[in-house]
Amino acid sequence: MSGQQEIAAWLEGRSGLFALFHIDVRAMRRVNLAFGLDHGDALLAAVAKQLESWMQGEGYLGRPWGGEFSLILAVDSPMDAIEQASRMLQCLQESPELGALFPVDFGALNRYAVGVVVMRSEDSVDASLRAAMASCAEAKRRGSSEVVFHAPDQLRRGAMEEDLHNLRLLQRCLQEGQLEVHAQPIVRLQERGFPIAKAEMLVRLDPRDAFGKAPQHLLETARSMRVMPDVDAYIVRHAIDALREHPGVLAALDSVSINLSAQTLMDAPTMHAIFAMVTGSGIAASKLAFEITETEAVEQMEETRQKIENLRRLGCRFVLDDFGVGYCSFGYLSRLPVDEVKIDGLFVREIDERVENELIIRAIHTVSAATGKKTTAEFIENDEVAHRLRGIGIDYGQGWAFHPAMTLQELEKLL
Repeated sequence: MSGQQEIAAWLEGRSGLFALFHIDVRAMRRVNLAFGLDHGDALLAAVAKQLESWMQGEGYLGRPWGGEFSLILAVDSPMDAIEQASRMLQCLQESPELGALFPVDFGALNRYAVGVVVMRSEDSVDASLRAAMASCAEAKRRGSSEVVFHAPDQLRRGAMEEDLHNLRLLQRCLQEGQLEVHAQPIVRLQERGFPIAKAEMLVRLDPRDAFGKAPQHLLETARSMRVMPDVDAYIVRHAIDALREHPGVLAALDSVSINLSAQTLMDAPTMHAIFAMVTGSGIAASKLAFEITETEAVEQMEETRQKIENLRRLGCRFVLDDFGVGYCSFGYLSRLPVDEVKIDGLFVREIDERVENELIIRAIHTVSAATGKKTTAEFIENDEVAHRLRGIGIDYGQGWAFHPAMTLQELEKLL
């Protein structure tokens, strides 16, 4: 019997209002890759057990496929359905049983997308399931853990309209040069006074321009609409131009890093253009570093390795960014040709609240050092954390405890 048939059979003979929840376990693919299929199966079993416990013998629970569940409960009203979804999400995220399955901070992976539809027993099960799945897809698009209540014809249209609006703003930014590159200094943690060693180039909206959206919204749209190659090419070009205008910055720093997305690494024309920018810049390639996130690097491992090697042959360096919240497998450190590992700020920010975070940071640093890679901790917000990380042996630090992002003109004066 299919999931749809099971739901129809459960509804038969019942009346009133029901909430149909479609739940996606966001971390399934990462867990399977990082810890193995047995851990993935254990996660699904634990989630099912938590949901059954939360339901207290009421309702229907099924797993139509993969890392997704369908759940039905009787509710008093649409507002009751939304409140039940929030309670269910809280139950999963605060479950010690789920967290105990993994030897890392599972909080970074313990995320769920939930689509909610209110239906009656006489409504079409097929249509209700499709609506719940569409709402769940919208919840996934919004990121992290989200609950989305189905509003007929509005979800999809609203999401598309927002994406198109953001895309138009992004195109205007790129055409009119409204995105500025700033630099956030990176310091040597092991030296007295935390001297500046490097900097990361970050994108900001021109403060003179009155766009209503923050850059992060535009970058999220660029990723979902797959136009990151255009954005990255813009940032690389403007970063190189800014560095040439402020030669004192490069003279005083070991290197300057620029973020590249996996979309860009896989886009041959854009990579050719970036090669040309680097070789024609007049800047020593050894002064330039490129950052790619752990998740993106691992998802396309072999192709990523090849593209990284091509840039490294020019003399550029590579940084594996946000390490620890993606696949978090030390085996990848020896397989990826990177020079440095950036420990995700989630572990750094919560180092005082979670004892295991310091253990994870120590392990990342130890394995990185053993494979010849330097380590950087980002999002350091106070001196106490900075000195704690120094004690662990972390090589570099980045965050508001030292310096915010600033224009290159400001950085040149600081140096």
